[in-house]
Amino acid sequence: MSDHADEIAAIFSRKGAYGRFKDFLVRVGALNQWYEYEAAATEKALREWCAENGIEVEG
Repeated sequence: MSDHADEIAAIFSRKGAYGRFKDFLVRVGALNQWYEYEAAATEKALREWCAENGIEVEG
């Protein structure tokens, strides 16, 4: 994706960026990879928040 850095920067320079970013990911064939990354990052952040707040997570 580094070869698309300028295009991605332009996408996020105005409102409605997330929808345009998803369109970009579809165009370059990376939407499923994004969803996998997003899910893993969300789970990691939630687990860290729970640990910091004394909430035990099973599984």
